[in-house]
Amino acid sequence: QYHIDYTVLKFILSCSLPLFIMSVFIAVNHRIDQILIFNILDSKSLGLYSAAVNLTEAWNIIPVAFSASVFPLFSSYFSESKDKFTRLYTKSFQYMSIIIIPIAFGTALLSKRVIDLIYGDAFLDASGALSVLIWSEIFSFLGSVYGIAIIAAGLQKKLIFFPIMGGMLNVLLNLILIPRYGIVGAAVASFISYGGSPLLLLQWYYIKEARQIGIEYFKSTVKPLLCALPMAVFIYSFSSINLFVLICTSGFIYSFFLIITGCLGREDFRYAAQIIQWKTINMADAR
Repeated sequence: QYHIDYTVLKFILSCSLPLFIMSVFIAVNHRIDQILIFNILDSKSLGLYSAAVNLTEAWNIIPVAFSASVFPLFSSYFSESKDKFTRLYTKSFQYMSIIIIPIAFGTALLSKRVIDLIYGDAFLDASGALSVLIWSEIFSFLGSVYGIAIIAAGLQKKLIFFPIMGGMLNVLLNLILIPRYGIVGAAVASFISYGGSPLLLLQWYYIKEARQIGIEYFKSTVKPLLCALPMAVFIYSFSSINLFVLICTSGFIYSFFLIITGCLGREDFRYAAQIIQWKTINMADAR
């Protein structure tokens, strides 16, 4: 016999409805540029832009998998210890920045070679859009951590209007930039609306609980950006050499600077091992 507990049902719906609304607007925000390109420009431009989008969004599997993996830990730490919770989202921001920032630099500098390798020279005109779009992945990577931290802290109801504002900003920028700059204009509009720095600052101004998370959001990018600069100089200087050799050497240079600047060290490996151990124990208990 089944019994519906309407009190629990009401609680679940009230907590999840903001997430549903935000998800809808985020999904629309990620595709509205392609709809506008087709209507303002033509199908050829849409095909070129879609090629750049596909190469960019292929990286999203990393933050999605990471968020799904650590979200239970975020929820547990928030109720258990605020210090552990703060340390967890700080480290998560750091790791996401370490991963995506060199990818953004490398893809932006080698966009023509990447496009030619994957799609052929017929799609080389998509390289400009790719060079811009790849930077929006920084906000996607960091935004995934920010999102689960906010949900774990129970603040999702306070964020409901910001994806709506981001979607409106995206449409407005696309309408202005696409007629003037084509698919590169659409890429710029997406970059600004995904990052939404003015909206983030406004959000953190009104939501006191999110301010510290926002500070760590930006702080996490500083050292990886500095470490990626020597790598970027190397890629720019030797962009014509074998692509495999270029990527491997660039990765070595970036890793070297991560280590000597203390951006990544033994403590980080120990902390990652602790997280894995925690998840392994809790999965065993669940079984």
